Amino acid sequence: MNTVRSIGIGLIAAFVLGAALIACGGSGLEPGPTPAVATPATVVPPTATTAPPTVAPDPTFAGQVVEIVAKDRVFSVSTFQVEAGKPFEVRFENQDPYNHAFYIVAGDAYPADLSDQGLLHVAFRGDYFAGPATMTHHVAALPAGIYTFLCPPHRPMEGTIIVR
Repeated sequence: MNTVRSIGIGLIAAFVLGAALIACGGSGLEPGPTPAVATPATVVPPTATTAPPTVAPDPTFAGQVVEIVAKDRVFSVSTFQVEAGKPFEVRFENQDPYNHAFYIVAGDAYPADLSDQGLLHVAFRGDYFAGPATMTHHVAALPAGIYTFLCPPHRPMEGTIIVR
């Protein structure tokens, strides 16, 4: 009998407690306002009806602009010149469907070590991006000298920059 009485008292206590919580505004377990959740940016791949992604040139830039196209894992130019001590832009059009990047390293030779460690001292490091797309790189002023521009994973993609 004591067990039945204990169960009965427990049920009554639970009922009273539940009624009190409801009367006082609920159990506190109900969801409040939904917190704002940041939505990650969506990259829309180019289709026949959308333009390829581009990084627009700076309309206030008044310096030299170099245009380079990557197609079939080859750069469209092998050599170009820029003025020493002045920044310049490289409008890099990737016509290939895979990733390319535009790097500048000091010297006139392709770097022997293309690891992150070997490329620590690059003069300019552009982002990788797949084509078809165009990216405009803003390159800081370089001191006079000979430089190599390259796409690190594609050995034939290299050229010479003469900075005077």
